[in-house]
Amino acid sequence: MNRQQDITKYISKAMRGIEIAPWHSPIVPKREGYNCVTLDVFDTATLRLRAKDDPQVDDALLERIEDVDIVGSAVDIERLVEARGELGTYDYIVSSHNFEHLPNPVKFLQGCSRVLKPDGMLSMAVPDKRGCFDYFKPHSTTADFIEAFFEDRTKPRLAQVFLSKSLHATYGGDAAKFVFDQGADPAPVSANRELEESFAAWRARRESSDDEYVDTHCWAFTPCSFCLIALELHRLELSRFDLLEAKGTGGAEFFVHLRNSQRVADAATFYDTRQKLLHGIQNEAAENSARVFSLKRQLGARS
Repeated sequence: MNRQQDITKYISKAMRGIEIAPWHSPIVPKREGYNCVTLDVFDTATLRLRAKDDPQVDDALLERIEDVDIVGSAVDIERLVEARGELGTYDYIVSSHNFEHLPNPVKFLQGCSRVLKPDGMLSMAVPDKRGCFDYFKPHSTTADFIEAFFEDRTKPRLAQVFLSKSLHATYGGDAAKFVFDQGADPAPVSANRELEESFAAWRARRESSDDEYVDTHCWAFTPCSFCLIALELHRLELSRFDLLEAKGTGGAEFFVHLRNSQRVADAATFYDTRQKLLHGIQNEAAENSARVFSLKRQLGARS
C-alpha cells in the first residue's frame, strides 16, 4: 500500500470531501476523479505565484496545483463551509502536514465534526517528531490543546516559534537533511546553534508588539502521543472524533483516521487504553534514542 492509498483507505472517489491546503501535492486530486473541494488560506493565483518563486519547488509541480474552492484558515472550516450552506454534507476531510501548524486544533476538530456527516472521516498525515526536524521538541499534550482552545488562539505563540527555531534538528548538520529514517543511528541528529538568535527574535517581536502571523510547527507528535490526545479530547467531549486507526511509517510521518462519532467507551476501556498509550509514548521515545541504538549495535556485534 503506497502513501496515497494509506491516507485514502476509507475514501472513495464517489464520496464528497474537502482537502486542506494540498498546494502542489494533492492526495485526492480532482483531475483523478475525486469529488473534492480544496480549502487553503491562499487563493489559486497566490499559490501558483508562491510556488513559482520558491526555488525548492520544481516547475513541473506547478500544474499539480488545483483550483482553491474555499479561501480561509482551516481553523475556521466550520464558518467557511457554513457560508456555502454545506454543513454536515461531506463524507471526508483529508489533510497532509497541516494539523501541526494549526494554532487552535480543538476548534479545527470541532469544526470538522460539524462539516462532516455522521461517521464521516478525517484522515491525516502528521509529522512524526522521531524522524524529522522536530526530533528534540517535547511532544504536545492534551493540556496544550485545551489551553489554546480556551484562549481562542488565532496564531502561534511566540514561545512556539522560539521552540521550533531554537531546536530545529538536522541529520549530520546538513540543512537539507531535516527528515530521516527512524531506524538510522540518531547520534548524528543535531539541533541548530541559534539559541541566542531565536531569543533575540522573540524579544524584538515582544518589545515591538509585532503581531504578524509567523507560521511554525505549533505541535509535535509521535503516533502514541497523538492518539492519547485524540482519546482524551473525545473523553472530555471536546472532540466528537473517535480514533479509528493510526499507522507509523518508520520515517517522518504517520497516518491517522478519525471517525465523526458520538460513540463513547466505558470508563474501564478508556483508562486501560490511556494507560497503554502513556507507556507507548515512553517506549517510542526510547526506540530511536542514541542510547538504545548503541546498545542494539553492541548486541548485534556480539551475536
